[in-house]
Amino acid sequence: MNKRERAKLALENARRLAKGRKTKGLARGDDLGNSKADGIAYAKQLRAITKLMTNETKKELDALMSSDKAKDFFTATNPEDSDKSGGLGMQAELIMGSLALKYGNLFMNNARLLATTMVTKMSQRGEKKLTKSIDKMLGGNAIDVKKITPQLNNVIQSSIAENVQLIKSIPQEYFNYVEGSVYRSIAGGDSQGIGRLTKDLHQMLSKRDQQVMNRAKNIALDQTRKAYSSINAQRMKDAGMTKYEWVHSGGGQHPRDYHKNVLNGQVFDLDNPPVIDPKTGDRGKPGDAINCKCTMRPIYEFSE
Repeated sequence: MNKRERAKLALENARRLAKGRKTKGLARGDDLGNSKADGIAYAKQLRAITKLMTNETKKELDALMSSDKAKDFFTATNPEDSDKSGGLGMQAELIMGSLALKYGNLFMNNARLLATTMVTKMSQRGEKKLTKSIDKMLGGNAIDVKKITPQLNNVIQSSIAENVQLIKSIPQEYFNYVEGSVYRSIAGGDSQGIGRLTKDLHQMLSKRDQQVMNRAKNIALDQTRKAYSSINAQRMKDAGMTKYEWVHSGGGQHPRDYHKNVLNGQVFDLDNPPVIDPKTGDRGKPGDAINCKCTMRPIYEFSE
């Protein structure tokens, strides 16, 4: 079947399906819902290296606070003592600097591989899902979405670059926070407070550990959805489609009322995205807002 014959078949099927569904000029495909398992798998990878970082940081600080240098620091009676004025702080600075460098490099060295693997998987998933949706909508072999056009390649590379930057930001933000807390704790210590100081540091680290682990998870889940949605949108454009239907996920403990009751079921132009946050006026497609689990249903529009 040549290109002209496929186009003719697509038009005939579109007319037939649209007439059967009583939808003038439009044929709807299946929802392009993403696999939650992909996001969970990506989150597991990010959390694994994040856990290495938080565990070693806690171990190194425990060793520092139980060292002779720490005991000398907190039991010194002369406030002008050279060790008390900077020895422990300098040691903490060396430890934190070494850890920040080590894990900054670890995250940087793994970021591109992790991001590329995830985005490639999202591209492959999207291709299969979109092909199935179009086949149901227009008939088998109607439109081929396998080709990587220059525009699609730009979307793929941009998704990878965004993921790389977010992955690299995990250790940067973690050590910026932890270093400040450690230095403030040491500066405010006293001869009776080493036990209390160690306890306070443990509580701070435990709280921060949970926060950074949650951030790694949220980055993974959010970026998986964004990459999947952006790649699908470009593939639809490359296939000649201009519209999609917004499909609310129907899940989540705190669904966005605007997405559920205003955007859901509405048809939008791929090149003219709707407002996705009425408070800020931000525009976008399903999956663009943070933690948005909404998806798209391809729309094929034709004229008689």
